[in-house]
Amino acid sequence: MAAPRRPRRPPARAGPRTASLQYIDVRDLATWTLDAAGRGLHGVYNLVCPPEHATMEDFLTACAEVTGAGAELRWIDPEQILAAGIRPWTGLPGWLPPGEMHELLHRTDVSKAVAAGLRCRPVKETVADTWEWLREVGGDTPEESSQGGYRTAHELAPLDPDVEARLLKG
Repeated sequence: MAAPRRPRRPPARAGPRTASLQYIDVRDLATWTLDAAGRGLHGVYNLVCPPEHATMEDFLTACAEVTGAGAELRWIDPEQILAAGIRPWTGLPGWLPPGEMHELLHRTDVSKAVAAGLRCRPVKETVADTWEWLREVGGDTPEESSQGGYRTAHELAPLDPDVEARLLKG
């Protein structure tokens, strides 16, 4: 018997919505790496998209649109999220509150890589292609567990629904 479905409500989203989000599409990384090797480049390069390439809002809006989830994004102040006991990065994957760690991970200077030819495709393209791939593999992508071995993405613990409900109520 299937578990009863909870009523749909707008998902909590960590703010600020304009926070930069740096990532790299593996295809862009591969293209740059092969090109750099062919040109004999060497040295240290930060290989993620530039800080102005995408924001948390750009990414989550693309996710909602591409998947057809119909999600209504509700932005919550980082202080409220932290006060609720949600741990950055692990409680909300990929999210860090404003501060030193966010600056280090999402405001990295990539000008050397860009000058050497790094090009990053739009966030919506990366999301769309990733979604297509996830659907092809049935959503069962292996992720290494802290105990060793692998578990599928759907086995990862989601945000506690009661904590999320309290955040949404304000």
